[in-house]
Amino acid sequence: MNTIDIPGEREQVADRIKQDIKTRVVMCIVIGRIDSGKSTFCKYLTNT
Repeated sequence: MNTIDIPGEREQVADRIKQDIKTRVVMCIVIGRIDSGKSTFCKYLTNT
């Protein structure tokens, strides 16, 4: 199984989003500079 490594700050945000998902539908927009890890973060969210 492949693992995705993300910075601790983003992992904290992901944990918050996952908590919100348990109680309601959540939509988030990921904005950032080129090559800042947006796609990796989105993959992490969808795979956890």
